[in-house]
Amino acid sequence: MEFSPQIKCGLEQFGNPNVFSEPCFHTLLDSVTFTLTGNKSTNVSQLCRQKGDSVKEAYASVLSLLVESGRHNVSPSELSAQLTQNFNYTGTRSAKIVDLYKEIKPKLQVELSHVGLHPPHIVDATWRLDFCIKTSSLEQAGTWLYLIQFHTDTSDPKEPHKTIRFVCTLQELHDLVAKLKSAVKHVEKIGKK
Repeated sequence: MEFSPQIKCGLEQFGNPNVFSEPCFHTLLDSVTFTLTGNKSTNVSQLCRQKGDSVKEAYASVLSLLVESGRHNVSPSELSAQLTQNFNYTGTRSAKIVDLYKEIKPKLQVELSHVGLHPPHIVDATWRLDFCIKTSSLEQAGTWLYLIQFHTDTSDPKEPHKTIRFVCTLQELHDLVAKLKSAVKHVEKIGKK
């Protein structure tokens, strides 16, 4: 995981007992826990008696560390090693952050899976063939129509499953299949690079 210089500086300050006292460290860590679990909002500038900017920087840095660790599925031992090696954390402070990470990781990853706008993923397709004898204007049609349904999974927790329906002629179906084959070849070509 790569972090910006501001995040690195905030994490180094947060791990330093000379900058953040033990009570302030615990208060800030509790506030991070409340924020990540959605239990309570926090006025960060009033958490500790130190400068508001350093508290805000440390708070944002710890939040970023835990969210990025959850996003990359970092193991607790990897997180501990990173805190100790890259940010000079002592054993107790590192252990407290790792314990917090172990506790909130499953819920954090569930929440992260709901973030973003991803197009629906097609999980199944069904079709039906119909013959159209007449149109609504009472003209003779005499054509075959394909009724296609794509069943999808979305990242929206309110509507996890959706069905996309459309009707096409044989020529439109051939065009759709050709475009899908072209897309598959293009994706395979990109995947080989």
